[in-house]
Amino acid sequence: MRSVVILLLILSSMVTPAAEANATATVYPKLDIYLITDEAPAPDGRETEATLRLRSIMAKVPELRYQLHYVSWPKAMRQVEQRHNALIFQILRTPQREARYRWLVADQQVPINLVALNRNPKKNWPLSRLKQDKDLRIACPANTAQCEILLQQGFDENQIVQISPQQQQSLERVLLAGRVDFIVVAPVDLQRNMQRLSVAASAYQISHKLTSTDDYLAGGLFLEPAVRQLFQQKFP
Repeated sequence: MRSVVILLLILSSMVTPAAEANATATVYPKLDIYLITDEAPAPDGRETEATLRLRSIMAKVPELRYQLHYVSWPKAMRQVEQRHNALIFQILRTPQREARYRWLVADQQVPINLVALNRNPKKNWPLSRLKQDKDLRIACPANTAQCEILLQQGFDENQIVQISPQQQQSLERVLLAGRVDFIVVAPVDLQRNMQRLSVAASAYQISHKLTSTDDYLAGGLFLEPAVRQLFQQKFP
């Protein structure tokens, strides 16, 4: 009997450290990471450069399980703002957004430009003159960093035409139809969208660079604290 008790004590001492480690291990929620529909894989399964960059980031955080979702920008914003396990990729970091999100990992710097049709004489006007033109119209996707940047740069609200979320893919169409003088866009998005519309590069020009800002992988204010802490450890 005594030998049985001794054996149990030995086994108990061997198991206890592992059991304690398991008991204290952090349990992370499975993450839902949202990208815009333009980043969805091609029909043959090939992923975009942005998605591959995101996977490279997540490979450095092997503790986390995740699933990618390709949705409209408004839906992505709603998810990340409401849920503790949602992240959004390629969200521009601006002063107005600073306190509204948990900024986890910088992706790459993105230039933000004014784009005009080549036939528009205002394309070569200096920014100072554009800001004084009461008839000037600049289109940007509603409730986005691009609209915020225009205001930061000193343009008047009456000069800014905000395109609703349902019409955001028509931003270039608004320019091509002559309804506005300029649109605000990142060059990579401009090139992709103009190619889809079969518009030659000679039809438009990037007339002014407003600023450059970083794209981020970010969470909302309700992001699980343990997830945020883990990213801070991996990406100090």
